[in-house]
Amino acid sequence: MIENIYKGATARIHIDNLISEAFEIQRGVRQDNPISPKLFITVIEQVFKEADLKYDINIDGEYLRDLRFADYLALCIEKEEEMEEHLERLNSESKKVGMKIHKGKTKYMTNYITERPILIDNENIELVTKYTYLGQTTTAKNRTNEEIITRIRKAWYTIGKYREILQDTTLPITLERKIYD
Repeated sequence: MIENIYKGATARIHIDNLISEAFEIQRGVRQDNPISPKLFITVIEQVFKEADLKYDINIDGEYLRDLRFADYLALCIEKEEEMEEHLERLNSESKKVGMKIHKGKTKYMTNYITERPILIDNENIELVTKYTYLGQTTTAKNRTNEEIITRIRKAWYTIGKYREILQDTTLPITLERKIYD
């Protein structure tokens, strides 16, 4: 039944008043389709199960191997060799189900100096010193000042966006409270 929903699915692109010819959708998550995210989560769960990842980190007696939220994944591993092994296993299992790791979006971060590259299919994965995961910035040195600065900037941006409304002296106080809440 699910296969029939996806088989022969087509789309058109709308830009201003122009509409493209219909074309077949061959892969990818369908936008605004409640089944697609659930299928993706089910498949990625199977990929992780089949990859049989062995390494993790210990945080106050709790073992953490990965963080997953929709299609945002973060592996938590202590050694580069272990990270590369996990990536190889995930890459291999992903290919078996018709998925692939997007090397351009894949990054890694360490809290020590390294010269050793991490590869997927003989392609280098970018080493970064900070990364934003689900809106929160993490740094290699585990400092929170970067995250605090980011949040302050976002707050000032939001205030600036509504400055005209916030400075309106004719605005009823009840409405002003709702804006601040």
